[in-house]
Amino acid sequence: MIKKKCIECKIKEAKNKFCSKHCSNIYRHKHNPLWHKKMIIAAAKVCKGKTIEERLGIERAKIFKHKQSLSHIGKRNANFEGKYSKFEGAIKWQKEHGHTRIEKYGEERAKQINEKIKQKISGKNSVRYGKSPMPGSGNGWNGWYNGYFFRSLLELSYIKYFLDNNIKFQSAETKEFMIEYIHNGKSKTYKPDFYLPEQDLIIECKPKSLLTIKENIIKFEYAKKKFGNKFIIKTDKTISLVNFKELLEMKKSGKLKLRDKWNKRLEEYKI
Repeated sequence: MIKKKCIECKIKEAKNKFCSKHCSNIYRHKHNPLWHKKMIIAAAKVCKGKTIEERLGIERAKIFKHKQSLSHIGKRNANFEGKYSKFEGAIKWQKEHGHTRIEKYGEERAKQINEKIKQKISGKNSVRYGKSPMPGSGNGWNGWYNGYFFRSLLELSYIKYFLDNNIKFQSAETKEFMIEYIHNGKSKTYKPDFYLPEQDLIIECKPKSLLTIKENIIKFEYAKKKFGNKFIIKTDKTISLVNFKELLEMKKSGKLKLRDKWNKRLEEYKI
């Protein structure tokens, strides 16, 4: 019996024309350009919106992920030896190889691409949509007082006031108190600072100077529509702010923990 070889790879034995489905697909793609497009459309109908586990099953998904992991280890990793670890180094590498968007597509096309990317990662498409700002983000003093996180001296002052006067409170940075609003045509979310369960009040702490900012006006209007009279804004005019001496005393007592940036600032004051 004469053994046939695969008409694509011409190495392995084939029962008919091809040794495997892989070779069959390659051959069809070469000789029929529409075949690849049809194959992608068919695959999308079956796979779109499904996880790897749903498509392949738990056991096969583990094998697939392991293979993918091995293919990106060591020298196979695009960032091997930290080629892209520094932003400046990445930009330099892009310029040397002509990989900036402006060089590849021209200024007008690059602007269009940048705008599309912004739209894809902003508003409801953002991975941070509906989530509170990361601890340490922003320019305000931040840290922990008696285990409660604060993002500004104003928030710290109110936490201290609540604790000193035995007022029960909790963080309002939860989904329960989340407010969705629209600013400049983009969907955004906002969460107030505190909730007082005994009084059933939602508290927002904001310096009086920032109340006239357009975005703050908009999101506070949405908050009042949702919560009505339960939503109250407290400013730096209704409470005395914690000063540097008090911060030092809090820190000595172990009640206050600041991030490194603000610890240095406090040490400078001490000197």
